[in-house]
Amino acid sequence: VLVIFRNGQIILWDIHESRTIFRTGGNILQPLHNNETKKVSSACWSCPFGSKVVVGYNNGEIFIWSIPSLNIGNGSSASEYYSSQSTPLLKLNLGYKSEKISIGSIKWLYAGGKASRLYVMGASDYASSNLLQVVLLNEHTESRTIKLGLLLSECCVDMEIISTSTEQGKQHKQDSFLLLGKSGHVYLYDDTFIERYLLQCQSKSTPSLPKDVIAKLPLADSSITISKFISNNSNVFYSEDESENEFSLSGIPLTTLYFDINSPLLVTGDQNGTVRIFRFKPEPYATNIFSGSKKGTEHIIQSVKIVKINGAVTSVNIDHSSTRLAVGSDQGHVSVFNMDGLTLSYQKHIASEIAAGITSLQFLTCSLHGFDKNILAVGTKDSSVLALDNETGNTMSTGTVQPKKPSKALFVQVFDGQGEQLTGSVTKDGFDSNEGHNIENATTKQLYILLCSEKALYVYSLVHAIQGVKKVLHKKKFHSSSCCWASTFYGPSGVGLVLLFTDGRVELR
Repeated sequence: VLVIFRNGQIILWDIHESRTIFRTGGNILQPLHNNETKKVSSACWSCPFGSKVVVGYNNGEIFIWSIPSLNIGNGSSASEYYSSQSTPLLKLNLGYKSEKISIGSIKWLYAGGKASRLYVMGASDYASSNLLQVVLLNEHTESRTIKLGLLLSECCVDMEIISTSTEQGKQHKQDSFLLLGKSGHVYLYDDTFIERYLLQCQSKSTPSLPKDVIAKLPLADSSITISKFISNNSNVFYSEDESENEFSLSGIPLTTLYFDINSPLLVTGDQNGTVRIFRFKPEPYATNIFSGSKKGTEHIIQSVKIVKINGAVTSVNIDHSSTRLAVGSDQGHVSVFNMDGLTLSYQKHIASEIAAGITSLQFLTCSLHGFDKNILAVGTKDSSVLALDNETGNTMSTGTVQPKKPSKALFVQVFDGQGEQLTGSVTKDGFDSNEGHNIENATTKQLYILLCSEKALYVYSLVHAIQGVKKVLHKKKFHSSSCCWASTFYGPSGVGLVLLFTDGRVELR
């Protein structure tokens, strides 16, 4: 383990022998609590084998120290070896010391060959061209310093390098260089352009400067009301499209977003009950939706349709088989439209004595009495779950499924279960769970409803919900604090649930 102390001393500690086997970074007799003005402010490795470390100091100096292998060898005593390592291997002069700028953060990226580089961020309250620099730093470092200064409009508090490569697709490796500004804005660079600039600086050609893309964080811009994460394209971070037309600048806060990447189609709903359906141009008439360079949306949008409902839009879903659009409002209305002409097929009002409002809408096909039935599963704000006939809008049962002590519902979704052997069957009188009176015994795919409220998690059977049977399969109460947000995510091992609580805790299940 390499330990770097604030006073500049660097110690290599052997875990197995529990002792120091190497020390450098200055006078070895200097106490660890020395009060000299020069202090270490940042450090990182600068080689893939752990033989060099870069250390930045609060006076602007940047030193590269050599770290030996675990075997010192040659019978030399530790003190003799320490005394011969009191000077750094290399000193980088990037102008921070002359401007009295402390080194705030250092990161080194191994790129193989001559492309490995060091990212240095100065800690200052004033933006300057020398505040953030990228330097070529590898075994083939030339006598002259090859560097790039990134000039930003503000000072940054942190930086990070994010790689999109995976174990299965390393040939598609793409690095993004991110900077977090003091204002809360994120500045994103394609790191391949930074690498290209530095390598071209070694030749006589004049490289073009890398351009950044500014992203607004929701915590920094209070005007953001809703967002969706879409990950289908590696260029999603480098979009320069801006939606500036009479549709996007209505001044009414958006409350719902629904994006269908296969159509492609974007549906938005706002606080006044206006639903807009943006249909994008098919290839090859449109450039990539996420990586266009033109300003405005005329080059990607084929048509825009608008409908109006009662109340703020809280949920949207599309049934591709019947080309129907379902829209839910905060007043408890469920409106289903025909997508072709946007004519209203039916409207259903779901009343509530506790809290009106539609939380979730989901089109499904369920097997009942041996026949497939198209339904619209509805989750409401008062934690009720019910099923509507997709064709008529009539309720499938006389009752709704709801907890005994309901609280505000945050998230409702229906999931496919694994193939299970049924021990009951759907009958006219409900669900017969008596093993001795099975009408049929067939393997089918079960569907389950996950409901997350402020106070608890619930799992129901969709068959039960359709029949109006109030049976909870699983329940998990929240004791310490209330839940304020929930969502699902998908991974190789299945579906995960992320929960955010009012006390700041985040849980993954």
